[in-house]
Amino acid sequence: MKFLRHDFYQSFPIVIVACGHYVRDFNINLCDLFNVEFDAAAGTIPITKSNYINLHYSKDPNKQKLVIHTNQLSMNISNLLLTEIAKYIHEFKSSPHPHL
Repeated sequence: MKFLRHDFYQSFPIVIVACGHYVRDFNINLCDLFNVEFDAAAGTIPITKSNYINLHYSKDPNKQKLVIHTNQLSMNISNLLLTEIAKYIHEFKSSPHPHL
């Protein structure tokens, strides 16, 4: 956690946390870690039977941030998952104040 709290990692406007259930299993609070809020309206977005996306957006309208939590990308992922991740990133970059 100390590693990810470093200013270098905190400075990225888009972060992909591709570690699957590690967040749940080790009680990692992504909202606290990156100062974002889980998009409860979207909930966990199922992509395929075993692939999903959780979206988190900045609490601060002056410092836009998107955190995408998803499966580990080294195994059992679909091309559709990568396409959907790209779609949410593009939407975030295209909108002046996404999800505020």
